Amino acid sequence: MNVWEEALSRVESKLNRHSFYTWFKPTSYIKADAAAVTVRVPNALFKEWLTKHYAAVIGEAMGEMERGISP
Repeated sequence: MNVWEEALSRVESKLNRHSFYTWFKPTSYIKADAAAVTVRVPNALFKEWLTKHYAAVIGEAMGEMERGISP
């Protein structure tokens, strides 16, 4: 499992099914390093929507991973 898949498993538990399948399922992992995770999204609307509406949820999931908290 890559870092984005692990993050998605945490995000999924925080959102309703419709929101998760609409906004997160179409994404895919590209790469990760110590500073960032790069994710492919279908288009600019997805990038804007995820950044505006879900940055906190993504950040929370990533923080849980860093602290070793189980999903």
